[in-house]
Amino acid sequence: MEKKIGYTTVDISQWH
Repeated sequence: MEKKIGYTTVDISQWH
């Protein structure tokens, strides 16, 4: 799962 934040796309999985 990814989320677009500003100019970068991050992998939400890393946040959990």
